[in-house]
Amino acid sequence: MADAVAVHNQGGALIEQYQRTGDHRLLDEGVSVLRDALRLGGLTETISTLASSLLHRYETAHDPADLDEAMDLLTRLVDGPGVNLTQATEIVRIQRHRYERDGDLSSLNEAIALAQGVVGQTGPGQRDYDLMQHLLGLALAERYDRTRHLTDLEGAIAAHRIAADNARDELRPGMLLNLAATLRARIAATGDLSMLEEAEAMVGGALAALPKTDPERGNAEWLIGALAQFRAQLNRDTDVLTDGIGALRRSVESARDPESLGTRLDSLAGALLQRFEQAGEPGALDEAIEVLRRTPPTAEHLTSLGNALRLRYRHLGDVDSLREAVRVLRDAVAAAVDPHAHTAAATSLTRASTEMAERFPELVTDAVNAARALVAATPSADANEMLAVALRMRFDVTDAREALIEAGELFEQVLRQRPAKDPLHPRALANLGGFWQQIYELTGTPETLNEAVIYYGRAARADPQQASYQHCFARLLLRQAEQAGDSGRLRAAARALAEAAASEALDPVTRVLAAHTASMTSAGINDWEQALRGAERAMALLLRLRRADVENGLAELTGLVADAAACAVQAGQLALAAQWLEYGRDLLLARVFEDDRQVAFPSVGDLQQSAVDGPVVLVNVSRLRCDALTLWPGRVELLPLPRLRYDDAVAHAEHFGSDDRAFAETLEWLWDTVTEPVLEGVPEHTHVWWSPTGPLAGLPLHAAGRDGRTVLDRVVSSYTPTVRALTWARARAAAPVGAPSMVVVAPADAPYEVAVLAELWEAAALEGPLATRENVLAALEHHPYVHFACSGSPDDNPARSELRLHDGPLTALDVARLGLPAARLAVLSCGHLAGAFLLAGYPSVVDTLWEVGEQAAADVSVAFHSALLDHGLSLPARALHAVVCELRDRYPARIWAAFTHTGA
Repeated sequence: MADAVAVHNQGGALIEQYQRTGDHRLLDEGVSVLRDALRLGGLTETISTLASSLLHRYETAHDPADLDEAMDLLTRLVDGPGVNLTQATEIVRIQRHRYERDGDLSSLNEAIALAQGVVGQTGPGQRDYDLMQHLLGLALAERYDRTRHLTDLEGAIAAHRIAADNARDELRPGMLLNLAATLRARIAATGDLSMLEEAEAMVGGALAALPKTDPERGNAEWLIGALAQFRAQLNRDTDVLTDGIGALRRSVESARDPESLGTRLDSLAGALLQRFEQAGEPGALDEAIEVLRRTPPTAEHLTSLGNALRLRYRHLGDVDSLREAVRVLRDAVAAAVDPHAHTAAATSLTRASTEMAERFPELVTDAVNAARALVAATPSADANEMLAVALRMRFDVTDAREALIEAGELFEQVLRQRPAKDPLHPRALANLGGFWQQIYELTGTPETLNEAVIYYGRAARADPQQASYQHCFARLLLRQAEQAGDSGRLRAAARALAEAAASEALDPVTRVLAAHTASMTSAGINDWEQALRGAERAMALLLRLRRADVENGLAELTGLVADAAACAVQAGQLALAAQWLEYGRDLLLARVFEDDRQVAFPSVGDLQQSAVDGPVVLVNVSRLRCDALTLWPGRVELLPLPRLRYDDAVAHAEHFGSDDRAFAETLEWLWDTVTEPVLEGVPEHTHVWWSPTGPLAGLPLHAAGRDGRTVLDRVVSSYTPTVRALTWARARAAAPVGAPSMVVVAPADAPYEVAVLAELWEAAALEGPLATRENVLAALEHHPYVHFACSGSPDDNPARSELRLHDGPLTALDVARLGLPAARLAVLSCGHLAGAFLLAGYPSVVDTLWEVGEQAAADVSVAFHSALLDHGLSLPARALHAVVCELRDRYPARIWAAFTHTGA
């Protein structure tokens, strides 16, 4: 025994030398000597010292044999004399290391059970009590990472608090940081920011105690940055987020191992993504993606990278990023070890695959397969819902009814998984409402429509704040009421639509359309009071629309304005009807020409003043009623047009150009239904400005006639898209301008027009390859008058109407962006672009409503220029009128009727 004691003392001395010098050779030699002492029959202290030394060597060299040998030695103590608190902490450390090495949750469970038992039997003041509480907190936090049981996280916080309160000075900074890290994890898991201030205080306390060279300061910097993300979220403070990003950058630079580097890079990327979402900085998103590319290829980091790439796709439309996201997320699923990481990766892969299928429908099978794999791994409500959505998408693409039926069964399962108290219960109801709506659209049966109404109604009642449910319910209720022809149900549907329109939660376009539908529904049952209220709400909501809202729905929104004006007329409010027509059309056109400023509501006096040079006839075409509102100085006159019907106007607009007979019938129909009634109260040879709405906007009101009676013989006609455009055009035309120089733009061969205009105007010419976008835009700034001898394409959105130049299209928006304060007259020969060019900046535009032959266009255009110089540059409408009167005997109506004047 004496020999064993001597050898033990020798080994212990070597270990003490190692602790002073850090020389690992001394550690290895000390372990070897202590093993010899143990073979000689050593002491309990020998077992403890050797186990402690082997554990320490494992933590520096990571040889699994050292860990297992240390555990065997400590087990001998447990089975024999028992272990003290210090030795128990070593057992807990070993079990945690085994869990890290093998992923065996039983090792972690044993560590937690031992730690909980020990701290329950000991208390503050005992040696290593603080360390055991600290180890218990770490083990519970690790188990939470694996199981996501919040009770483990709460237990970890409690243990870390006790450890920090009882910590020795040398251990206190690290324990404060671990408490802060656990508090951060709870905030991230629950969104509860009530512990944020405590976490920040813990980091501050640790930093105050850590020397400036201590490597733990890097961990503190990481926590500062991670907590700054929550603080910025709470206060919407970008400065706090900027400071946090700086701290995270410093933490990345000081990372000592791949695991901490990956964690810190992931947090830095998260902060950069937050900056992108708060401030819209594309550079922050790009940097976040590059940061995530540097992380180790674990499932968690790959999932973060995939989601960042998805974010770039959603915000920037970058399809390559989405394709990469799918590839990365497949790698994440393959790399996942624990179930939580696998579920997170599989969920993100399903979402990315679904986004790909939305963009490329032929890839819908990939989305379905990804969702099925997710359900196989975790048949949660979220997974079942994603599979149902993918199957519904497959039905939309392939018409495979079995996919839709399976989707419905899954939606029913999701509803069972999300009972009434679940926050997503309303969405589960709405999904079933959408399913039954699709079944109704397939079958047309009242029973399926009723199911859709019931589920959407339940969803709307379960979540009154989710206005989209109310809107869907209202629209389906309207369809049900229309089928039944029940005025009571129609009234209820109108109320439901009005409620949806009043909700701030809906997007502006949906609110406008809901208010409009409510108004039209009330009008359909002759409840004109409610119809007017709905129209008032729709018109008020128009102001909230921006360019993107208006661009793709201009025709529908313009029809809404016409219907609102019809409601005002029905209520006897003629001035309001004229104001709404002007305000609505003016606002919508301003939006498509990139003007998001507030549009002033016009006064009645301003509208009447626009008629100083001749009446302005607002021809309103609505499904409710059709009228002419004629603006005169000092009054607004209403002329109901009972023979003009919306559906007839649509039919003539679609077919009047199909052949000569249809064309002639349209001119007669226009005379009978619109122009003859209007002109009965207008003196002959008056200058009249026509401002038609809806389907009449492309029809030749100025050429209408029957049996020798024509508009052309009665008045001089011009057009204007809005009253404000006419007022602006008059002011622009009256302003002084320099020499009346002209440029002729002829991308194709037009020698006759170029030669004559060069003689009449001494015009400059851009012909053939010189008629490029760049040259034309430059020339427009120097020539107030322009003649375009080229083809073009009108568009429902006038800002996108275009002329075809030598190297590509020139849009009206391109011209509007120039400003052109000296612009005076544009002559076009390409068909129905006059309104667009008036809005783009030309106060007077001569154009054709449709394309005519090149020779006829050239003849009329040259004749117009000659007449303009004879009549005076300020009278383009009368010049064109004189030319058309002279040439109508030489050309068929389909040619001379095409030519129009728009503006002042």
